[in-house]
Amino acid sequence: MQIKSKRNIMLIIVMALIVIKFILVPVFSWQQAQLIQIQAKAKRLAKANQVIKRAPIIEQALSALQQKNNSLQALYFNQPSLNAFKLQLQQQVESLFAQHHLVVRNFSWAAEVIGDITEERAKISFKGTTKDFAQLQINLARMPKLLTIAQWDLNIKKMDEKSLGTINGRLLLIVYNLSSKNKESSFEK
Repeated sequence: MQIKSKRNIMLIIVMALIVIKFILVPVFSWQQAQLIQIQAKAKRLAKANQVIKRAPIIEQALSALQQKNNSLQALYFNQPSLNAFKLQLQQQVESLFAQHHLVVRNFSWAAEVIGDITEERAKISFKGTTKDFAQLQINLARMPKLLTIAQWDLNIKKMDEKSLGTINGRLLLIVYNLSSKNKESSFEK
């Protein structure tokens, strides 16, 4: 009888272990996985609620950025065609040189850097008086569009006590264009 009772106890223990291994452990693991998912979703919900609470601040910041972007875009040229952009710019620059009594001897386009904002480089050779060149520098700095003089080489001659002399020079002018969607090469057309 004692062996039979030990056998029954052993069967009960084996059944309990089987129930624990194949039923309770998987249920416990599933509950842990569900708990981890719930915690992750709770974190995402908390972050989303923070973003929703900050929506007015985000909208104000977006509005300020859009205004700043619009004001900065006004500094750049916005021509869809690179050839039209180059022609317009060359006419403006030559006109500005002529207004200051400087003679443009050569105007050529150097390599362009194409990206979201196209960077064009113009090489300009000119001659005139040093006083007129100084006025040109001031007017170039006052232009509403962004122009950068990256390099200049100047030869000043005949300067004395009464005169600033004459100048022969070369400029490397860098200008920026926003609309480079129609990327025409200078060899087209």
